[in-house]
Formats: sequence, C-alpha cells, structure tokens
Amino acid sequence: MMSGRDCFSRASEAIMKYGRPLEKSFFERYFKDGSLDNIINELKNFYNEDGRLVHGLESYFRLP
Repeated sequence: MMSGRDCFSRASEAIMKYGRPLEKSFFERYFKDGSLDNIINELKNFYNEDGRLVHGLESYFRLP
C-alpha cells in the first residue's frame, strides 16, 4: 500500500509528464509556489482574436 506522499509524488510526476502547460501551471501554482501570471498566460492561448474561447480548453473533450 502506498503512502499519501507516494501517491502525491506519482500524481505530480504524471501531471508534469502528460499534462498540458495549463494543467502544469495550475499544479505549480497550488502545490509548488508557482505564479498566477503563468496560469493567466496559459489561458491566453485559448482565446481567439475576437476574445472568445477556442475549442480545446476542456482537455477531456476535443473536437475541431
């Protein structure tokens, strides 16, 4: 049986290996003293030129 620390470590490794930059920036902000500015900068990548959100923000459901 794994300890909570081991589970957290494995989850951290998975996020940093497989996560998009957006998820990585959230993880770093809340668990590694990361910057809120990094989250905002990553969210900017999901906006169209007209200010609307583009497809792909929801990582579990991607369609063109």
